[in-house]
Amino acid sequence: MTSRRLGLIGALVAGLILSAGTAVAAGGGAAPDLTFTAVGTGDTTAAAQSAAAAAVQAEKNTFVQRTGAACGATLASSQQELRLSSGGSAVALSVSVYCGAPATTAFGVLVYGFATSDTQISAADAAIGAATSNESTYLRATGATCTPPGAPASAQTWQLTQGWAAVGMYPANCQASTSSPPPAGSCQVTYTASNWPGGFTADLTITNTGSSAINGWTLSFTFPGDQHITNTWTATVAQSGASVTAANLSYDAVIAPGASQSFGVQGTWSGSDMSPTGFTVNGASCM
Repeated sequence: MTSRRLGLIGALVAGLILSAGTAVAAGGGAAPDLTFTAVGTGDTTAAAQSAAAAAVQAEKNTFVQRTGAACGATLASSQQELRLSSGGSAVALSVSVYCGAPATTAFGVLVYGFATSDTQISAADAAIGAATSNESTYLRATGATCTPPGAPASAQTWQLTQGWAAVGMYPANCQASTSSPPPAGSCQVTYTASNWPGGFTADLTITNTGSSAINGWTLSFTFPGDQHITNTWTATVAQSGASVTAANLSYDAVIAPGASQSFGVQGTWSGSDMSPTGFTVNGASCM
């Protein structure tokens, strides 16, 4: 990711976005590991919505055709209305699904990321970061192996009435891995965020879905945006870059079968505050 291409977005671009304030659950079935998003523009909101929906479907179809991977039904979706500085309407439509690992080596597969910020450069940087995070989530869930094909990551930007929006594009060569994906754990994690410009709080709940007690827990996940945790409660939380680990305190170490433990975090963000979707507890995936 050594270069960046900046330019105004045309009628349609693809990206990644999750609405603020949504709850993302992992466990109890396939979790969304890949998000297809398109931004449609038009003279009216309805026209922009129609363009975004068509582009989302085209993005998913292209991924399936290139990789041979089967993608399941929609597990989560959201949309966000934007206003371009030119006065036109734009709609970002996001569809999250579970897609299997590539059936064959796929060259130059594009993974997308969407972000907004107050400057063109910071929006582009955040969008490229969101694209690489989207790819990482897919790799963790499927056990696939992806490597950069040599083409640099890039971003397209367009100016809003306030600030900038960007779509990052991260190309990769992907193939099924000979190793197995992380083992499935007997757990469910729910991340519920409350966001405002520049800040957020999030409540995380770990539910023991197994038949034996969890005696001591460490939860790990990766922020897909540029969130920075500044305060926590009822857990010991550490952050290194986008990676976060949270460990129990002395009084909440045991989670009985069917029971839950919760903790919370507070923090800041500038370019993207998308919610994480992949979680592990004591090294086992909760997806």
